Amino acid sequence: MRLYTLFFISMSCVLLMSSPHQAQAQLLEKATGPKEVSLLFHRMADKPINYEKWAVNTQEYATAVDGRKEAVLEEESLNIQLEYSSIEKGKTDIIVRTQIATKIGDSPRVGLTLDFSADGPLFFPYQYMDERFAVIAQNIDLLKFIPLGKLEATYIKNKISPQGKTYMVLKIRPHKVDAREQTRIYEQSFWLMLGRIASIHLYNQELETLWSWTAEWYITEQDE
Repeated sequence: MRLYTLFFISMSCVLLMSSPHQAQAQLLEKATGPKEVSLLFHRMADKPINYEKWAVNTQEYATAVDGRKEAVLEEESLNIQLEYSSIEKGKTDIIVRTQIATKIGDSPRVGLTLDFSADGPLFFPYQYMDERFAVIAQNIDLLKFIPLGKLEATYIKNKISPQGKTYMVLKIRPHKVDAREQTRIYEQSFWLMLGRIASIHLYNQELETLWSWTAEWYITEQDE
């Protein structure tokens, strides 16, 4: 997953440290794919889907023998329709898995620097069939530098690989989409999807937890 720059939409996001058990649990969650992002966008925007067109794009239809094409087309069309109708608006997360570079600094402040390889705000690009989507995680800019205590900084510094390679699992809860028109970014058109950060977890190359935070609203939701 590559990161790109985009404009910043400000909104407060209160984060709390999550437990080691929660942090390790994120490793078991599957990254959200382009098809799921597209389905979520269309569901949130109340945009109808051409189920047969989507079904033709599936691996099941592409690999079906000629005598089964029509039956598979019908089956896959129904499956996509069920997927679309089962999506809960405002309760469905996008899980991003990617590698970033990290380092511990002590001047002028002690903290963890996350290098998203982009200057300024970020978005996560997805493409499914002929549509592109830009998923914006609000306030991810604020995580470029994370203040730490000395003990925590020393622990993380000893766990980070010499190359600084770190595995990030980011959970985003989309709550708003712009379905009126696409936005031109780097000569390409994207549908925009805005979401709040539900959680972020960082792991070293041995998949040991380096640092993790979970939004207070997400913790409360899970406890209900």
